[in-house]
Amino acid sequence: MMRFIAAFLATVLWCGAAFATDCSGTITTGGTAQTIFTSSNVRKLMLMNNSANLMCVSFSGVAATIAGTNCGAGSWTLQPGSGTAAGGSFFSDVNGPTISTASIISAGTGDRYSCERQ
Repeated sequence: MMRFIAAFLATVLWCGAAFATDCSGTITTGGTAQTIFTSSNVRKLMLMNNSANLMCVSFSGVAATIAGTNCGAGSWTLQPGSGTAAGGSFFSDVNGPTISTASIISAGTGDRYSCERQ
């Protein structure tokens, strides 16, 4: 019975990872929001800031905004990282709401972010 449970869990975890889509990228133009993805059925999402600048992300269909050193209304904050510390991250699991679009903004052109969606 234990082998069956272990095999079942391994299959579920492997299949979940196999169906993830990479949506990582870089900021094309600093100070201008860009779309990360548009999809009608994203149930899991992982985002991480891989830059030394603040990033803001929005899931409402409205472009993310930066207001000075903070994110504007309706945008989530992804804190900056450094050479020795990871930046801020956002994770939603399968029990969360369906996400249909995401936009991201940073002050720096070329700032990198990691993203996987399922």
